[in-house]
Amino acid sequence: MIGNKVVDEILNIEAMQDCIARRHFWIGTIPPSRLKCVFSWQQLNQVLTCARITNDRLRLSTEHDHQTPNKSVFRPVKDSFGRSTDAFSISAFHAQLELGATGVLEAVNELHPYVREMTEAVSQRLYARVSANAYFSFGKTSGFGVHNDDHDVIVLQIEGRKRWQFWEGKGDKCKATVLDCESPPSTLATEEILLGEGDVLYIPKGTWHDVIAVGEPSLHITVSVVHPCVKEYIEWLMSKNRFQAPYRDIRLSTHEFEDAACATKALFNAAVSPESVAEFVGLHHTRYSGFTVRPTLPQLNNASENDEFKMVSFHVIDIERDRSEDHRQEHFRIFALGAVHTVSATGRRVLDTLMHCKVASGQVIVDTLRRDDISSEQTLQALKNLLEQGLISKTGTSCV
Repeated sequence: MIGNKVVDEILNIEAMQDCIARRHFWIGTIPPSRLKCVFSWQQLNQVLTCARITNDRLRLSTEHDHQTPNKSVFRPVKDSFGRSTDAFSISAFHAQLELGATGVLEAVNELHPYVREMTEAVSQRLYARVSANAYFSFGKTSGFGVHNDDHDVIVLQIEGRKRWQFWEGKGDKCKATVLDCESPPSTLATEEILLGEGDVLYIPKGTWHDVIAVGEPSLHITVSVVHPCVKEYIEWLMSKNRFQAPYRDIRLSTHEFEDAACATKALFNAAVSPESVAEFVGLHHTRYSGFTVRPTLPQLNNASENDEFKMVSFHVIDIERDRSEDHRQEHFRIFALGAVHTVSATGRRVLDTLMHCKVASGQVIVDTLRRDDISSEQTLQALKNLLEQGLISKTGTSCV
């Protein structure tokens, strides 16, 4: 598990753990050979050759032009059936890179198994939605100009070098963020970091930065780490309380203004609490998967004690329990992956087991449930049903 090993090596660094917890910038280094095992020029070439590349997957950009390079590389054509599509021109792609454009292959974790392993391992460790983009350049210019990201970023410099520029923050912050200035800084950068092979950065959400090529082939991956934010919590809170103070009319009068302000404060004082934040976070994570479902051809959804299983959903919320005299015939309605599912009592026990174990063999699950007089046949049938609903997946069965 190459991607898992790289994540363990990076996230087990105590200094990085501390910076992630405090949302502070961090820079470190691991052996470059480790990163090249996850992704490299050869693997990028393989993806560009074997995958169907579209203009929503691959972007080319210069500091001041985000359209011309893409129009040159992707041309509207008709396929063999006369349907409209885009043709990806490798020769035009090479030409634009030679002219100084920076390329980004988005969601490369969906195209390469080792990168997928890495993002899923980060997702499990940090309990967040995670994806990865591959950036490559050959020129001497900025690819996207000064900007910030609306999520945390872990940067892995795989091959070549890249210059990163930052601005000084206010107070005790070492890097300027959107809390310091809402628009890109107009002054010269106050710090430059030249990343070499094996270097790793952790850049907290909102940090202003610019990335500049240095005239040599450079390949790096950015791992995007997305957590729910306070803005989303407030929007959820207002939706939940939509028939309360927000629907109160405000008429043109000083007295009305004061009453409206007091009503709004009272609403928030009553609604905002650690418990409601926990409820929001739980609901947020039930909408997303932390692990992709693996194809298991030719076995399909058959479950055996020799298979290994993993829960796909980040989180599960119980909605309703259909009770019966025989508890093994009971059914649960649960919310997971943004939808309502009906599972058996045995299936619910399987999900509980996988929630605690993360990965478990069929044999371990069977042995665990046998302690409650649940037969191996019932457990394996529950596993099959959960596979068919996409709530769990077998591991180690996809092609690498």
